Amino acid sequence: MAFYLRHFQLSARHLRKIARFGTRMNTEARLIPASGELMMVRPMRFGANMETAVNNVYQSHLTDVSDQEAEVRAREEFDGLVAKLQQHNIKVLIFDDTLIPAKPDAVFPNNWISFHENKKAVLYPMFSKLRRAERRSDLLQALTNQLQSDVVDYTCFEKEGKFLEGTGSMVLDRGNKIAYACKSVRTHPDVLDVFCKDFNYKPVVFEARYKNVPIYHTNVIMSVAEEFALLGTDCILDKKYVIESLKSTGKHIVTLSEEQISNFCGNALAVRSSEGTLYLVMSSRAFEALSHNQVKDIERYCKIIHSPIPVIETLGGGSVRCMLAEVFS
Repeated sequence: MAFYLRHFQLSARHLRKIARFGTRMNTEARLIPASGELMMVRPMRFGANMETAVNNVYQSHLTDVSDQEAEVRAREEFDGLVAKLQQHNIKVLIFDDTLIPAKPDAVFPNNWISFHENKKAVLYPMFSKLRRAERRSDLLQALTNQLQSDVVDYTCFEKEGKFLEGTGSMVLDRGNKIAYACKSVRTHPDVLDVFCKDFNYKPVVFEARYKNVPIYHTNVIMSVAEEFALLGTDCILDKKYVIESLKSTGKHIVTLSEEQISNFCGNALAVRSSEGTLYLVMSSRAFEALSHNQVKDIERYCKIIHSPIPVIETLGGGSVRCMLAEVFS
């Protein structure tokens, strides 16, 4: 391709255009489209998990809501999010949680299972003993039969006190095979290395803190879409390393402040409708914390879907992205 100007000279502006075009072409050649199907678990015994509260600074209490009311409101918030997704023709596989045993975090399935383009499903080692009951054999059997997936099981690492909580611990750039992971009690480097070797990912490991406390999950502070990324740069100690990795793959970066991270602006997921329309899904709290310019920036690449989930966010310390397990079949 050639750009001709008067006197056959290329201006600096046109050279920059060519460079951007080349980067975009290289990135598109590696794109794996966002998932067009999601797996979600409707909560039955949702509530505060004291085992996870020891290292999740985003969990807090609701003094004016009883445990029973919290369970009801969490189901209503779940149903509202599902309705929004389905209104935009996004496919959702819904499974109901079971009453016994109580699983307060069952609404967050992305921490115990992930699905991959090579027909593999991965089971992950979990920090909280209460959460390990979420890996139900009946649910796993139904999923693997429907998706015809083989299971890769890393749960044996729990005996060694080593954890990797799925796409909470890792934010996967599936197209470029990069696994972003912030250091945490819930993200052990040994398990991360095994995953990266098994699935041919490059690990990008960094430190991130909120008010000088390590951030428990990577997906709280960043989200990677096909052409852009949300990144909580205020929270990342070695931010240059992460930014360089994102830019090397042609991602446009929307930077988020520490306050926006506390409102779950980074806990978002890019998904596609059955027609192929790309959406970024987040909570209403997160959406309202974005600036007008940030919304415009994101909407250059995709539309935004948001839904209110205040009880789930407050008691669970996680937001919309944690509720969504991407399905590749």
